[in-house]
Amino acid sequence: MNKPTFWLEWSIPSSFESFEAIENFLFENGCTGCEEKKGLIKAYFSEHNCTEEFHQHFNTYLMNLTALGLNVGTPTFRIIPTEDWNHRWRSFFKPIQITERMIVKPPWSKLKPSRGQIIIEINPKMAFGTGHHATTQLCLELLECYLKPKENVLDIGTGSGILSIAAAKLGANKVLALDTEENAIENARENIRLNHVENCVEIHHHPVGKLPFQTFNLLVANINRTTLTSLLPKLKRYSDDHSRFILSGILQEERTQMGNDLTANRFQLIELKIRGEWCGMVVQIKSSG
Repeated sequence: MNKPTFWLEWSIPSSFESFEAIENFLFENGCTGCEEKKGLIKAYFSEHNCTEEFHQHFNTYLMNLTALGLNVGTPTFRIIPTEDWNHRWRSFFKPIQITERMIVKPPWSKLKPSRGQIIIEINPKMAFGTGHHATTQLCLELLECYLKPKENVLDIGTGSGILSIAAAKLGANKVLALDTEENAIENARENIRLNHVENCVEIHHHPVGKLPFQTFNLLVANINRTTLTSLLPKLKRYSDDHSRFILSGILQEERTQMGNDLTANRFQLIELKIRGEWCGMVVQIKSSG
């Protein structure tokens, strides 16, 4: 196939609850990457993957999401000439310091770690999981606080693999990363190789309910409140009384409902961490005593 002479940048107004459904559709139809902003998804396609048929299919899909009650606006697009593309794409992703010792950077950054620092390299083929979103940052900060050396970790909805890589570099014994999206699995595998943690991180392409029984010391899921709530009963199968759970993707306005969901499933809150409109939670199963 000839190199594209231009790229298209789609802008889709939507609520956070709609992001996952929209991004899944986009990646399945040739999207090269997404950028998430408050109330907006920006998606990028080469000219070869953006036909009139796709436009019609995409508009129908968004109308169906609206009919289901999701908040989705009318998409718009603009053309980006190829000569501007590489510079523009790379300009989105710069090194970001998460904690005093943890930095996330793209592969093209020449940043060198200082003594004791942990560098996580992420090739940003998927915008979610590059370290720039508040929910990812919350999870990384909580991982650093709650992960103990030589513990086993379950990462549910691994995306780019960033949380699994962080767990490995923070001293986990074994990390199991799960995702149901093939694009995410491919991106996670690439990033795991890039960070040289293949011996620690194992990836599976299936939902958590299909996982054979085993116990983890720490479980992490950065998804959304509705999905997290549906997962809570399943997560108990892979934990014991001492396991900790790091949960994010929860809006501040959902804190009360999430608290009720946790109580109903016999979880207790250990720590609540807030960044902007987002929450990260550390929870544990209530003891029977």
